[in-house]
Amino acid sequence: MNRIFTLPIEAPGELYKVTVGPDQESPEIVHNPIPYFVLVGEDLHISTFADDNIGVDTVFVEYEINGESQTPFGLKLDSATNYTGTFNFNLEQLNDGDEISYNIIAKDSSLAQNTAKIPFKEKFYFKVEKFFDPIERYMNNLITLLLTL
Repeated sequence: MNRIFTLPIEAPGELYKVTVGPDQESPEIVHNPIPYFVLVGEDLHISTFADDNIGVDTVFVEYEINGESQTPFGLKLDSATNYTGTFNFNLEQLNDGDEISYNIIAKDSSLAQNTAKIPFKEKFYFKVEKFFDPIERYMNNLITLLLTL
């Protein structure tokens, strides 16, 4: 019974890593951008993954409507690394074609408050789409138009 057990299991090909000293690692954020928002009277929810070697302190969203800055809002931890929240805009003030742009920011729990932002230089954006009332009747003057050509 000459068995050898290693931890981690893949050692020596894979080893644990320990960093000693001040934390200089920013949180990791992963997010699937919102493609569009259809105005149907319901709030717009957002979720993102955020993790850090020390722990995440805060995750929040900065956003603009048609280029005008809005009040940022925080996301709440709903599982080990998943954060969720709701855009705090007034649905009555949104119009078809409005553009919403946003960034997600995460701060870690270290004294340095290391911060990550996605996207780093640009913004995610999506358009507001509205359902319009259906048309009851449609008529055209195609025959008149053809006769006048």
